[in-house]
Amino acid sequence: MDCDATGNLDPAAVAAAVTTRTRAVMVTHLWGIPADLPALTAVADAHGIALLEDASHAHGATVGGVKVGRSEPGPRLASSASTAPSPCQPGKAGSSPPPTTKSSTGSCCTGMGLKFRIHPLAAAITLEQLDHLDEYPAGRNRIAAYLVNELRGTPGIGVPEIADGVLAAWYGLPLLYQPDELDGLPVECFFEALRAEGCCEADRPGATCLLNLHPLFQDQTPLFPAYPNALGYAPGDFPVTEQIHHNAIKLPVWHRDDDLELATHYAAAIRTVSALHRDLLRSAP
Repeated sequence: MDCDATGNLDPAAVAAAVTTRTRAVMVTHLWGIPADLPALTAVADAHGIALLEDASHAHGATVGGVKVGRSEPGPRLASSASTAPSPCQPGKAGSSPPPTTKSSTGSCCTGMGLKFRIHPLAAAITLEQLDHLDEYPAGRNRIAAYLVNELRGTPGIGVPEIADGVLAAWYGLPLLYQPDELDGLPVECFFEALRAEGCCEADRPGATCLLNLHPLFQDQTPLFPAYPNALGYAPGDFPVTEQIHHNAIKLPVWHRDDDLELATHYAAAIRTVSALHRDLLRSAP
């Protein structure tokens, strides 16, 4: 299913994809911006299916005054090792040994799991940080609101718009680069110029790619020869998602009052690069 303009799951796409075999819908609140929970809940209720939330980006985010993640599969406590939950989140690249055959190399970056439970140090940090669950998002919202207001209307930059009654957690602030507004300047050139202006914490999502672009999800034959092309995803299957992924530039969102000065420098740098885009085009390879 494709996403909406926020990068979150599109309720209309969910409604169109539900079949008699559907039992649940899993929604991720990407970058800490809550998905459209009222619309997704309405779809789930209409079809009698469960709505599950992955709120790993969205600690403290709320919709209508209610915190997201009420059905989140995440850190939980148990009285003994025999009842401890597994796994709290899937494995990442490198958590499985790399394949030994050339035909399987395209699947090694999936990790295939193996991250089983939260470790004691992380649990201790989590417990301490819970005391700041309302404080930190409030600070991040102040910084995010400043950045959005400063950058709204900047040529080449689309800012996230948050619906009324929604409080985002701002795991990051995603800007959607719009090359058509800057004479087609590639996002790679804009991003490198941004880094050269000192925005060292700006980032382009690249640790993982979209699942439909992974070889494993396009052809499962190397790992599961009995199920060739069982999924059969291909580039272009999710055009909105792919366009957002390619053009996203993520900014950090700090939470302290004295971080506002740093946010000011980031906003000024982005406006500067936008204004100089013709010079960048002339020097682009």
